[in-house]
Amino acid sequence: MPELIEQMYSSQQIVIPPKYPYILKRYCKAAIKTQPYDLLRWSFEYFKALSEHRPPPVKLRLEYPIYSTEGGLTRGCLKVLAHQAWNGFCLDFMELQRILCLCEVHLRKDHVPFFHFLAVAGGMLTKCLTHTMILLCESLTKEPDGGSAAIPVEEFLTMYKYLALIDASKDVQYHNGYKEEKTETSQYFENERISSDEN
Repeated sequence: MPELIEQMYSSQQIVIPPKYPYILKRYCKAAIKTQPYDLLRWSFEYFKALSEHRPPPVKLRLEYPIYSTEGGLTRGCLKVLAHQAWNGFCLDFMELQRILCLCEVHLRKDHVPFFHFLAVAGGMLTKCLTHTMILLCESLTKEPDGGSAAIPVEEFLTMYKYLALIDASKDVQYHNGYKEEKTETSQYFENERISSDEN
């Protein structure tokens, strides 16, 4: 028993940094706004981002009612995903695979253009192209909330043209993440790649 008493700390030995209450307060506010599906994993990503001097995966405000896909993607996540990693929001990895399949990642070899990824992710949250484009403009604008939601025309056209090429009217068969048949979209990007190789 004397060994246990020797191991106990006195109040003079325990030093609480003055910023600790402020850090906990910000963490609690962030957790309430973000409403993560896996609090433990999100907490790890939150403090890891802070330690690496990156912005943590935090939504700008609490979403109610929560509009989301079955994989956990929400409008608030989409807005912050422009600056964050997928894992920080504890979203389902299968949801990411679905988006990448729709982006036809198998044709691009090394990367998917950012605006194509955002366009497909936004399309999964809405029912029509008009609402998708409104959501994307609201997510990418640098204007304050309630403003004009203006984005550069080049960004708008890039996303609009890509979404217009995706034929969502028919079921597409996938095998190990790859489409079984060539679509108009894949043909378009194949032609685009060939023309860029020639230049």
